[in-house]
Amino acid sequence: MASDVLYTIEPWKNKFWVETAICLFCVLMSVFEIYDYADCKAKLLGKYYLHTGAHHYWRIACQLVGAVILTIVEFLTPPVSHNHFAAYAAMAFDGALLWYDKEVSSLPLTVSLCEAVMSIGLAFGLTDMGRMTTPVILIVASVRFACDQWFDDKERHAYKYVSAVLLLTLAWHWFPLGEALSATLLAREKGNVYAHDSTLDGIFLLDLVLGHTTALLLFRRLAPEVFDGTGEHVELADGVSG
Repeated sequence: MASDVLYTIEPWKNKFWVETAICLFCVLMSVFEIYDYADCKAKLLGKYYLHTGAHHYWRIACQLVGAVILTIVEFLTPPVSHNHFAAYAAMAFDGALLWYDKEVSSLPLTVSLCEAVMSIGLAFGLTDMGRMTTPVILIVASVRFACDQWFDDKERHAYKYVSAVLLLTLAWHWFPLGEALSATLLAREKGNVYAHDSTLDGIFLLDLVLGHTTALLLFRRLAPEVFDGTGEHVELADGVSG
């Protein structure tokens, strides 16, 4: 079993590096969501001094640099998928738009709409990456757009947790060792439609559980300042609950 899994990992192929890049990108975006959650929560608690907003610029750098690196890798490691170039272009354009919003002129509604459109472009640019990638990215795009349009500023940051969980679920799905294990298990069930579909559902459930667990651990590790020692929301002096 172990040898079959290791044999499935093929780092000399284009697909391996694209899958690894998707995994890393999802992890980085989930970390951004967690920092953004902490930033929103801290501001809600009146703790403006806790965050500088630098996480937005880290996200911009990751998207722009990541898009360039992925484009180069796509050229150098055939077969080349032209749909992927559309996905990388969507990443780069979204990063550039976010930079414009932060540095030149604040355009929250425009950025929200364009980011949703670019996320849809990213999702459909990765349709050859299996049946899970595109739907999850589309759901993340929907959740992020709903976060920007939500009526109550005190509640909207909760959407960021949902987004982080979904992104980490996708990250675990494309984690090289996990992907190799999934491919091995599915290969064993080839020809048995019921067992094959049940295995797919079981893999998705495992990825989802790992996504939730990882998100909670990252929240505790990266954003402890918005919680007290027991994990409960902080109660402010004026009676406003965190």
